[in-house]
Amino acid sequence: YKTKAVAFDPNRHYLGAVQVVGFTHPNNVASQGPTAARELYEYLAFHPSTAKHLATKLARRFVGDNPPAALVANLASVYLANDTEIVPVLRALFGSAEFAASARSKQRRPMEHLVAAARALGLQRGSDPKALRELNYELSAAGHMPMAYPTPDGYPDEAVKWQSPGQALSQYGAAMNLLHGWYPKGFTYQPVSALLSNPTTATTPAAVGEQLCARFFGRPPAANEATAIATALSGAQPTKPYKPGDGQNVAVSVVAQLLMHSAAFLTR
Repeated sequence: YKTKAVAFDPNRHYLGAVQVVGFTHPNNVASQGPTAARELYEYLAFHPSTAKHLATKLARRFVGDNPPAALVANLASVYLANDTEIVPVLRALFGSAEFAASARSKQRRPMEHLVAAARALGLQRGSDPKALRELNYELSAAGHMPMAYPTPDGYPDEAVKWQSPGQALSQYGAAMNLLHGWYPKGFTYQPVSALLSNPTTATTPAAVGEQLCARFFGRPPAANEATAIATALSGAQPTKPYKPGDGQNVAVSVVAQLLMHSAAFLTR
């Protein structure tokens, strides 16, 4: 469907046959314009292509970058069977076996990663709203400023669109700033030692890793995570047990930054 560009005149009625994705309307009487528009919207809302498009976007968002065709088809049928209501579609999606099996299959986009880091680190709101605006600006380098995408289709929801060295560096820097309370100013930051549930027992690299995994993931470290923690701290293995203070804080900082950019933290 193509149309010729014309200068818009608010006092002029634009008449002429409408043909869009199989929908036709003579559109030859000015007073019938709103009726023609309403009929077009309803036709598009109930079109099978619309149902499939919406089902695909929802399944991609909540299940995986390449959602199963059977799930998409089921969600599309639920959409059409329920007069285009979204709530029944969401119920079907969240009650599906595909959704139940989707944990850790979606990469967090930059804003989700920043929010997760702020929550994990216990960031507390201050009294200056400028701090929240500056936190928002942290997403500029990552290309994920809220409501800043130039086209109406929204930010990409596939992992491949967010994977690059520059992307990783920007997220690393933002998390490091929050971890150490460097930027933005105006928030209430906790010392890194507060990330430990029991600093007096976090006397070895393994103990530090166990307490931080419990905080960030709600579980002990997996085998590969334990190995990565030991490797990251291998140049700073204590000859004596850690004592609360600088040595322990360095270990906490290193491990926290490592875990915030691990596969478990980068996915949801």
